[in-house]
Amino acid sequence: MLQESLELQRGAVRDTPHTERVRVRCLCTLGTGLVQKYERYGGVATLDEAIGVLREKLAVADLRHPARPALADTLATALELRSRSSAATPADLDGAVELRQSVLGGLPEGSPKRGGRWPRT
Repeated sequence: MLQESLELQRGAVRDTPHTERVRVRCLCTLGTGLVQKYERYGGVATLDEAIGVLREKLAVADLRHPARPALADTLATALELRSRSSAATPADLDGAVELRQSVLGGLPEGSPKRGGRWPRT
């Protein structure tokens, strides 16, 4: 069932023009689904695909997009997971830390989101 869902999500990304705002949502759904697949079944190729999709997602999301902090956190999670795998590079953990620092830096002092994790999107 998860594999079928991922195939549908890949199709949505493939068929959505790059200029469409809905593409961010399609990339978000696919990236999160790939991270969940990796967490359940493993497979570095799945995690690599997730990281690529999530990087694209973050690149096309407007800097003021309300979901941008959650998007960055999901990518940071994927990089952190890869940093613990056999395919790890020093850049993975560094990238995860930098993304999380940028998320925290964009939140006002006293924000309840500074103390906990963002929900995955």
